[in-house]
Amino acid sequence: MDGWDSLKRQLNRFAEKGLVASFWWRDDDACELTPALERLVKLACDTHTPLAIAVIPEGLSPDLPKYLAGAGPQVKVLQHGFSHKNHAANGRKKQELTVAAGLEFLCEQLSEGRISLAEVFADTFLPVLVPPWNRIDEEILEALPSLGFQGLSTFGHEDEGRRREENFHQANCHIDVFQWKPERAFRGTEAILCELASQLADRADKANTGPVGIMTHHLYHEEDVWEFLRCLITYLHNHPAARFCGVEEVFPLRDVGPAIGKAMRAS
Repeated sequence: MDGWDSLKRQLNRFAEKGLVASFWWRDDDACELTPALERLVKLACDTHTPLAIAVIPEGLSPDLPKYLAGAGPQVKVLQHGFSHKNHAANGRKKQELTVAAGLEFLCEQLSEGRISLAEVFADTFLPVLVPPWNRIDEEILEALPSLGFQGLSTFGHEDEGRRREENFHQANCHIDVFQWKPERAFRGTEAILCELASQLADRADKANTGPVGIMTHHLYHEEDVWEFLRCLITYLHNHPAARFCGVEEVFPLRDVGPAIGKAMRAS
């Protein structure tokens, strides 16, 4: 059984149970308007697929907010750390949000980044943090609500308690189209589809309709990645037991502006 057959089988299981499998799409590392980012947004718009773009606040290109404002309501912006700089000690996995860099220092940066993104992206921005390299120390995570963040997205299984918190929502990505070691490369259609099928099998067994997060990195896409994404998105849209969630549905947030962060910074 090939990957497409495996995916179809699991989606059919959802249909048999009267359920619909949910998906959401997150793309990381945006900072400036590039041909790759334009192609990403065009793919989302052409296929009417909601897209969350994780944007790095430091060094943000001024033409990016204007461009994304015209992309339509299906495109939303999340915050990708602050500078995407590695603060981990030598020999440790890369990580920006580690207390080794100073808890107060990082909290100030994150708050500053949230305020600036809220100002320039307005309604396109959601106060959700995507830690660079999908890593964040617990002390920083616990401070996020006080910094004005209402959501978190990393990679892998969510913390069940945090996923259900009333005022702070966690929704992760579970599928990465790339492998990163020993070197970055497209994982291939079969590997990704089989992992998607496995994610769905686990959810079908538990009647879990929580969305499966698909993670991409537009800056590194070659033609095989673009073609795979178009095929996958089209397939999921056409299956009656699959749907893509809007980003605001994935992160059901309260209506809170940048005032929280401003007040904290002044205090």
